[in-house]
Amino acid sequence: MRILSGFSTLVLLSTGMGKSLCYQLPAYLYAQRSKCITLVISPLVSLMDDQLDLHELRRHIYADTVDYYTIKKLIQEVFPACKCKQIQQKQQELWKDVEDSELLEVMDVCDGRVRCYDGPRQLRKITKICPPVAVALARRRMAGEQVERFNEVEFDVVEVADTMGWQLPVVKRGLRQLQWSTDRGGGRSGVLVEFSSLSFHFRSYGDLSDEEMDRVCHFLHSRVQDQERTQLFQLTACFKAFKSVAFQSVMSCMDGLEESRSLQLKKL
Repeated sequence: MRILSGFSTLVLLSTGMGKSLCYQLPAYLYAQRSKCITLVISPLVSLMDDQLDLHELRRHIYADTVDYYTIKKLIQEVFPACKCKQIQQKQQELWKDVEDSELLEVMDVCDGRVRCYDGPRQLRKITKICPPVAVALARRRMAGEQVERFNEVEFDVVEVADTMGWQLPVVKRGLRQLQWSTDRGGGRSGVLVEFSSLSFHFRSYGDLSDEEMDRVCHFLHSRVQDQERTQLFQLTACFKAFKSVAFQSVMSCMDGLEESRSLQLKKL
């Protein structure tokens, strides 16, 4: 309580008595209120290095790790159980439904905008050569909007591709081609196509068994652990390299720059 209250306190503790509470916690609390200095005098330098420095290094690899529970939840979303057996009764229809729903498409939102500088007439002309734009306008018309005066249309490219049953790369490639004229002269067509957010998609087989799901989870988790070990090894190597050329105290480097240590660090 004296330490937390801000009083000068002399504490003598043996190993294992919780010295971290005596200097880390007060230093953190005081730093929130005002500038302060926490001085720790301890003969256990190697023990402090092991407990503090390496612990600090491990904190920096958290951004490169994913826990097993999160991986399992991801796998369950990517590989959902096939519900076709509960829906279809006939064997022929069931088999067709299995073929259709074995593949799950996971896509991020990708908004696209098609803008025609020549006005609504050019946009109507585009609908005859680009089915995705025609579908987007049809959806807006069904929603009660007056699309006859539109000179631009913004829509969810992924949703339109899924509605048409087209592959997403094919739809995006067709939209980009609208920016170029197909006439003999070539050049720009006066149509601007913009994607506000890029997307990705992949196909995955569903209806996996519990054993297969576990194998996928273990595989991904092992990759995460390998990445953790790699990052920790790199951080530890950097820590040892800097420590090997560091001065024992600030008084040793106040007189001038020692180029030998700098060259030694560059060789490392």
